[in-house]
Amino acid sequence: MTKPADIGVQLFTISDTRKPENDRSGELMAWKIEASPFELIGQQIVRENQGEIEEKIKQAVDNPQVRAVITSGGTGLSDRDRTIEEIVPLFERKLEGFGELFRQLSYDQVGARCLLSRATAGRAKKTLIFILPGSPKAVELGLDELILPVLHHAIEVIDQ
Repeated sequence: MTKPADIGVQLFTISDTRKPENDRSGELMAWKIEASPFELIGQQIVRENQGEIEEKIKQAVDNPQVRAVITSGGTGLSDRDRTIEEIVPLFERKLEGFGELFRQLSYDQVGARCLLSRATAGRAKKTLIFILPGSPKAVELGLDELILPVLHHAIEVIDQ
């Protein structure tokens, strides 16, 4: 049986504009993981360059310490927003309900603008990948309401 402390989490902020000193969402993700029973493996800012996001996610998935990857940013509709296009092709299984429930919950915060989010989640090898929008409120919602409550159980199901 997997213990929560055995579940390593890698964090990525995907942005062309964020730096360590202004990455509020990355800081929030790290704080929440450090306050949880899970282990923070690392945190990194990745530029929205074609191929770079995919490369970083593949490295995390191939790291046996990492059982979950959480990204923030790059999920919008602009041409620069490449997160979905770079990561979703790596999924072996998609968690359809994650994006649906995320948008349902975020509707209470932002109204119909929640439709502009392409938040999603899936599994690559034995690693869960959660793709969140870049705003601190979206990160807080995703972690508090969806990811942290289910992560331990989801990893146990994968390991069966």
